[in-house]
Amino acid sequence: MIRSLSAEKKQARFLKGDRLVANSVAGRGRVTQSSGLHAPQMGNSIERPPNAFLLQTPSKWDTHPLKTPQTILWFTLAQTAKLNQKGRWERTIINTRTDLGDCTDAEWQVRVDLAAAHRLAVHYGYHEGIDNHFTALVPGHVDRFLLAPFGLHWSEIRARDFLVVDFSGNVLSGVGPVEDTAFYIHAPVHAARPDIACVMHTHMPYATALSMLEVPELLMASQNAIGFAGLVAHCDYLGFALDSGEGRRMATALGDKPVLLLRNHGVVVTGTSVADAFNALYFFERAAMAQILAQSSRQKLRLVPEPALSLTIEQYKTSAKVEGLARTDLHFAALKRMLDRSGSDYGQ
Repeated sequence: MIRSLSAEKKQARFLKGDRLVANSVAGRGRVTQSSGLHAPQMGNSIERPPNAFLLQTPSKWDTHPLKTPQTILWFTLAQTAKLNQKGRWERTIINTRTDLGDCTDAEWQVRVDLAAAHRLAVHYGYHEGIDNHFTALVPGHVDRFLLAPFGLHWSEIRARDFLVVDFSGNVLSGVGPVEDTAFYIHAPVHAARPDIACVMHTHMPYATALSMLEVPELLMASQNAIGFAGLVAHCDYLGFALDSGEGRRMATALGDKPVLLLRNHGVVVTGTSVADAFNALYFFERAAMAQILAQSSRQKLRLVPEPALSLTIEQYKTSAKVEGLARTDLHFAALKRMLDRSGSDYGQ
């Protein structure tokens, strides 16, 4: 069911520590208390509550459920924490998985993996605060995807935070703003390539540095680079993706390849799963890093000669599994265990 965000009843979200807690917004901005949480009473005057900032609702789609010009949503920053038995501060868990309604086990697993990918992007320095975006198709559907609400730092995104957005821009579940460029890049790519389950767009430093070169080519000068031989498309920079035409242009440039290097911008990496996409993201950045560092020496790069080049390209295809297990899945599982050992709450 599409969540209705009419003027009479809307959803505001209040940042409580590292989570978003839904509260009912009735009439002209009056916020009621919910679940014992002390939400500010704004009343008809829609006064600014303490320690809050204004969020203007999107207006990019005429039929988008968030488009209500008279709507004013307030986001308050408030820390809620409790002291556990070990004397450490921990955040209070407000939401539960049951809040997601008919979320299947398959969807929940994709949510967990996508949240882990955001946290790992922070760990490796692939993120830009609240900017850039990762999406994944909702299992069992080819017309809707998971997207983090804009405004969350990638270090706090959890499995239950994701919105479900369809290709028309409707928010089918979840509450929070849909960032323009996230929709206009990811929806056309998902629509054009139903074989893609996950799309990751970042401005990670070395891939972006590569995109800034006059000839932004990943040279076949390292083993990691060879893994992308013939798999990288290119697209010229024409400004922000603020309309569907720009997203369609990117999707056309991507073609049937898994990686799109956006000149003067960054990179779009795709995969058949979150694990597959993040593995490609990780090794593309590693390959770009090695090349940029080598080029900074101002010495001529030694490209891998034939027949070693062709042999290595073939070996990438024939060695994708180890004893029947996909390397990409093993890699991503190991990275999630790293997050688990740090006490990350991405899976909540």
